[in-house]
Amino acid sequence: MDVEGRRLAAAIRRVLNEDWAPLGAGLPEDEYDDYVWPLYRLVVAQDREGVKDCLQRGGEALLACAIIDDRLDAIAAKLISLAPANDRGER
Repeated sequence: MDVEGRRLAAAIRRVLNEDWAPLGAGLPEDEYDDYVWPLYRLVVAQDREGVKDCLQRGGEALLACAIIDDRLDAIAAKLISLAPANDRGER
């Protein structure tokens, strides 16, 4: 993995811990690491709906019940914005 890939993975982890955190605060930094790589692929692919779905399913799995999270749009947008500019078609 190159430097940019590691940077993106670390940024995704940070968003999961600071913004998503369905289990609340005070957990180990690696609590949501199982979601970093699936989200990494979706972020690089700019798949906003896929990101939202992954977060929704992850929250439901962690809490063992269905959840409705009105923050998912904002969190998905934040994650998508992390993708390198050349992957977003920007120059």
